[in-house]
Amino acid sequence: MAQAIYNEMIGKKSEEFLKKSEEGKELPKGWRVERLIDICNVKYWKNLPRKKLIDNGKYPVYWASKVIGRYNEYNVKDRTIIVWCRGTVWEINITEPYSFVTNNSFIFDFKPEEKRFFYFQLKKRGFRDTIWWVAQPQITLSSLEIVKVLVPSKDFLLKFHNIIDPFMQKMFNLQLQNQNLKQARDLLIPRLVTGKLNVEDLKIV
Repeated sequence: MAQAIYNEMIGKKSEEFLKKSEEGKELPKGWRVERLIDICNVKYWKNLPRKKLIDNGKYPVYWASKVIGRYNEYNVKDRTIIVWCRGTVWEINITEPYSFVTNNSFIFDFKPEEKRFFYFQLKKRGFRDTIWWVAQPQITLSSLEIVKVLVPSKDFLLKFHNIIDPFMQKMFNLQLQNQNLKQARDLLIPRLVTGKLNVEDLKIV
């Protein structure tokens, strides 16, 4: 639903304005086109071997754009946009607060009021044109230099943020519930298989 709202409010306008900018035409007051690397901090963290993951660690670990385990340290404090930069390099996600992001992802650190808007713009745009093929498909800092984004006026950004935020909060809550369910499943199944959890008295229809 949030993506549909973005498409309705800005989808076609984004392509139109980017084209106008390339042709040297004037954009509406307060709107501009910028390189992605010029409007946000692009970060790249160190690797974390899977053998160092901790089952009951405090913080989720993002390998590429998905949570693969937990660890007792974090390198990202706030929710942050990440893109998988090796393998399936076009996957984009937003992390949980207090997370550890490995070197399989780039971190795009936007201002809080800009984060929602650029998440959907980058998700719609994708990064296929930035892929370099070496041993495997990957995105590099150099290849990100070609990525241009539409930067709306401050009034539009605020309006968009206020409309879209309830949907994003719902998404974050559902993601957290899914992770909790997966953890419960991973704890219960081994106990069921080994017989440590007695289910003889359960009345299952």
